Amino acid sequence: MSSVLCMDILQNSKGKLAHYKEKAEKISETLAIVLEEYKAVESRLRKINRDLLTELEILEQSRELCKNKAKKTEISQMHKVSLMVEEIEYMRERMSVLFEIFTRN
Repeated sequence: MSSVLCMDILQNSKGKLAHYKEKAEKISETLAIVLEEYKAVESRLRKINRDLLTELEILEQSRELCKNKAKKTEISQMHKVSLMVEEIEYMRERMSVLFEIFTRN
């Protein structure tokens, strides 16, 4: 009787073992899928990060170019104003000379 009980327990254990083995295989398959998805997401995030860094670098360069252009524009405008002031001074001198000539006659 004891051997029948042992055989029964052994058969039951084999059934449970097969059941757990099947569950383990399903979990392993699920983990493999999750791992592949994780790798795909990680790869995509790395690409996005690289793209963002590139865009940031481009923005920094654009900002520097704008600053430089603004400085050049400011210098150019200052030069134009300076020329206009010189021209006004010259015209004032000419008007003064003309006024002198007019008042003498």
